[in-house]
Amino acid sequence: MLQASYKYPDGSEYKGEWNSEGQRHGFGILLLNDGTKYMGEFENGLCHGLGVMTFADGSKYEGEFHQGKYNGLGVFTRCDRMKYEGEFKDGKVLGRGLLTFTDGTHGLPRNEGFFEGNKLIHREKCTDVIGKAVSIARNANKMINTMIMN
Repeated sequence: MLQASYKYPDGSEYKGEWNSEGQRHGFGILLLNDGTKYMGEFENGLCHGLGVMTFADGSKYEGEFHQGKYNGLGVFTRCDRMKYEGEFKDGKVLGRGLLTFTDGTHGLPRNEGFFEGNKLIHREKCTDVIGKAVSIARNANKMINTMIMN
């Protein structure tokens, strides 16, 4: 793996590992010109694996990425501190999870179950999925801290 920095014509910048084809590959930090920052794993140029994406407004996604999109388990926290912990598919909330409101409550009845987009489709206990999503978000942050320190 080659380690290098590159500034794109639009002002975005990447610092990290590259593969022999000149694609972002391995661990890196991508700063986009709109203020979005991604730190984590890349595969063939795309966010792939564990990572943390922070947006200009302060919103943040911590978790799994697949081919450039949120995919798998993770935690999305909006800038107002509203939070979803659970499953994502193709960059969207899709699957089992838990919604936490800005005041720290989950609503009455509790907003836990199967979500599609911003909608709770049906309620069910998802303790295992929520626990895994939180653990993966924690692991993404640990990996980033370890890579930055090295």
